[in-house]
Amino acid sequence: MITESEFIAAADRTLAGIGAALGYGVGVAISWFVRRLPVREPSPVVKRRAWLVLAVLGPVLAVYFLLLGVGWQNEVRTLVGEPDEGLTTALEVAIVAVPVAIGTLLVGRGLRRINGWIVRGLRRHIPDWVAGVVSAAIIGTIIYGVLTGVVFDGFVAAMNTIYSGTNASTKDGITAPSSSLRSGSGVRPAPFLTLKYAHAS
Repeated sequence: MITESEFIAAADRTLAGIGAALGYGVGVAISWFVRRLPVREPSPVVKRRAWLVLAVLGPVLAVYFLLLGVGWQNEVRTLVGEPDEGLTTALEVAIVAVPVAIGTLLVGRGLRRINGWIVRGLRRHIPDWVAGVVSAAIIGTIIYGVLTGVVFDGFVAAMNTIYSGTNASTKDGITAPSSSLRSGSGVRPAPFLTLKYAHAS
């Protein structure tokens, strides 16, 4: 989005961190699949060198594509008459996205460990594949309940508290539009004050 509220910006940066963690998860899934194919596994020396290459190129490519994305965004902002935000946005994204990515990875590893505990307990009484299905169903149900209940409600409440002042105001110099083509004008169904935090357009 070219012009976005603090809430939307925070959500975008959070999703960037989650996306990075999901990318790592996809790589792990591919590795797991390839290891089960009837092919020769690389030697420890090759693996060690591959990890060294990844340790060097990974951060470099991450920074490169982050700066590239910010540059594209600034180009679009310039084309529509918005001010260039420079490279500070990249730092703001990294400050939020990196901890979110790490936290998401830790949560994923924790869920994997819990899955192992459940499967080991169930396989004493039922076949392994049934234990795996039951464990996945249990964990999935817990995650769904947490995300739709505790986490979601807590997130909404926190955001309402943080941004209540912003949502009840408008930027300095912003007044109700007079054109009948814009929301908030006197002839439109939505009153101007119900539009919450308004941006110049």
